[in-house]
Amino acid sequence: MKPYLHRFLTALIIILLIPASLFAASPPFSKDELDTIQSHLLDNIATQNNVLSKPTSNSLMQSKAGAVIASPSTPSNEFSMDYMLSWVRDSAIVMDEVATLYQHAPNNKEQAKLKNYMLNYINWVNVTQGQKPIHSGVSTLGEPIYNINGSIWDGKWSRPQYDGPALQAIALMHINYTFIQAKEPQWTHTNQDNVRILIEKDLNFVAKNWNRPSYSLWEESMDQNFFTEMVQRKALIMGADYETSLGNTKLAAYYQSQVKGIESLLSKHWNPGEGYYSEGLKQQQFKGGSVNISVLLGALMGDTGKLDDPFAPDSDKMLSSAFFTRVLFENLYFVNLQNANAPMLGRYVSDKYDGNQFLYGNPWFIATDAMAQFYYTVADRLQAKGALTITPYNIYFFRQIAPEFNLRSGMTLTKADNPAEFYALRQDLINQGDAFLNTSKDYADCYNENDCLHFSEQVDRVSGDQVSAKDLTWSYVSVLTAMQVRSAS
Repeated sequence: MKPYLHRFLTALIIILLIPASLFAASPPFSKDELDTIQSHLLDNIATQNNVLSKPTSNSLMQSKAGAVIASPSTPSNEFSMDYMLSWVRDSAIVMDEVATLYQHAPNNKEQAKLKNYMLNYINWVNVTQGQKPIHSGVSTLGEPIYNINGSIWDGKWSRPQYDGPALQAIALMHINYTFIQAKEPQWTHTNQDNVRILIEKDLNFVAKNWNRPSYSLWEESMDQNFFTEMVQRKALIMGADYETSLGNTKLAAYYQSQVKGIESLLSKHWNPGEGYYSEGLKQQQFKGGSVNISVLLGALMGDTGKLDDPFAPDSDKMLSSAFFTRVLFENLYFVNLQNANAPMLGRYVSDKYDGNQFLYGNPWFIATDAMAQFYYTVADRLQAKGALTITPYNIYFFRQIAPEFNLRSGMTLTKADNPAEFYALRQDLINQGDAFLNTSKDYADCYNENDCLHFSEQVDRVSGDQVSAKDLTWSYVSVLTAMQVRSAS
């Protein structure tokens, strides 16, 4: 048989063995629905034309272009918190997503609009990085929150927080790469030099402070935190590549040397007796220091894309951590009695923050969407690797999503040798991601018959009603990001 005919027949056999569901699965959100979600997201970003206003004790504060509010919710009779502020963390996560939206924009008009958001953000970072410290013992880059006019928010809060500079550097490098790749005419060498100053300020801060404790992602405990370390690690890995591309090998080597220390610290979060990574290192019994959705968020936002990364989402220990995270939430909330196939997830089991009265914790959209993105990411990486070996660490994760398989430790599935089983398992991962996004979608809110797909921060664990901050910006990002990973997988 001629070689080309043999290859054709082999490919045909593999295709016939792939379950039909792989081709038939429809996405949880349509393109029109994603456009609506994107519109809700952009509503929370201040521009020259979208000026946000916020009453203060003495006047009306107006936004500076580039400000990303966490939510338009402010204190009222029904809500006790102020979310109309710009968190460094949330803003960076949002703008990293805007760069991705720009890359996939359907036309030049849409690209031009999204470009303006990114240029405004760069100017915003320049302003906020230049603010003088106002809190004793907290540097400007350790500040977690800014007012919508770019000044440091002076309210009582958990300071310092060290994930912000790392995420901000990641977003700025992403924007820089995106403009260069697109050959954006406005992205001149002068602009590249200016953003380099901002990037290096963040990276140098990360390199000098990664081994110092700070408040966690959820702003409740001071510790060495897994999420923070994961994004710090990614920022410095990207930073080393960035500086190498500029010919700054000495600075690149410095960043890379700090990565080794962070990885050593990350490995200490592993609990071999329990089988999961803990969010905290020294306070594992305090406010989510143990099993926490932030560990999976760290795996996703700290993903370097390298197939041999020991802390990647599909690494054995991370898969084990994901298994225990899901199990702990399955029977925690009353609403999950009707979500058996894909339960709503919260931050951590003992959570008390409900956005208002601190009575009991609830499911969060970003947590549930993160689990969906996690499954899609594992499916994508499985496809890239072309093989899976079942181990004592990952076996429960895969049994949880694919009970129809007789999985045993030591078993290996490959695209070449076991195509039917391999692709069926991969499809199970995608189906699980779809189930979690569909669960989130079930709790979306409509403000009127023509204004739907609104996502707050939380869903009441009993009634299923949306609670806490309305139109949480990160909730919209979490849907878009998950769906983008699904498209890639």
